[in-house]
Amino acid sequence: MSEAKRIKKSPRPITRAGLRRDLRALGVRGGAALLIHSAFGKLGWVNTGPQALIGALEDAVGETGTLVMTAQTGLSDPAEWNAPPVPKTWVAEVRRTMPAYDPKRTPVRGQGVVPEYFRGLPGVVRSAHPAISFCALGPRARSLMSGHTLEADFGEKSPLGKLVLAGAKVLMLGTDYTSCTALHLAEHRSESAPTVRCGAPMLIEGKRKWVWYKGLDHDSSDFAAIGRAFERKHPGAVSKCKVGLALSRLVDMAALVEFATQWMTRNRPEPN
Repeated sequence: MSEAKRIKKSPRPITRAGLRRDLRALGVRGGAALLIHSAFGKLGWVNTGPQALIGALEDAVGETGTLVMTAQTGLSDPAEWNAPPVPKTWVAEVRRTMPAYDPKRTPVRGQGVVPEYFRGLPGVVRSAHPAISFCALGPRARSLMSGHTLEADFGEKSPLGKLVLAGAKVLMLGTDYTSCTALHLAEHRSESAPTVRCGAPMLIEGKRKWVWYKGLDHDSSDFAAIGRAFERKHPGAVSKCKVGLALSRLVDMAALVEFATQWMTRNRPEPN
């Protein structure tokens, strides 16, 4: 949404203090670990943009809280791209010239303006996975981001698995379950997604190298249905209210992943 459209839709400017009040009303408390998804344009006209939102989030969780966001890169095998695909004659050159993953420099792709702003802030720690990294800020950032190997993917040893153990909540600011990354952990637990060969360029001992690894062929097409079923079954695990102008949710991550694991086990076909 353009700046002009956000101004037109906003009955008032959205401020850091106002966002902090809304987050408190939603149930965000000091010391929380939050996995955050955001549709920034839905919040309204936010004075100073993502800076105000991140500031409000920091205010809400305090010095003992930790903020986590997805930081996916798009670094993957071009032979598998389909949105859009590249010509087959390009694949070898695209693969050969793709820059290696650098946690400090590689931009976030397809996650919106807030994660891209967040990853560059002082003190933010980014995980080591070249395709599906996460970023975190706060006292638990380093421990949550450590050990994110190629094989960890979105599994138990990824930041997702660690966030569940840390008692984290999922904060969806103007988003819904369709883009809820936590549900990919349920895919691992339910073994409901097929294994595929993945590839990405990495820096190994200072040199760029294309690395192949096993990952899951993740499928989010049923995430919205899972979210609706979860809210019907566990209404107490979800808090809803507007943050800025955006309907938002605060969800208990462990309860959501446990429910989704059982749902996928019952409703998804056996992977090939």
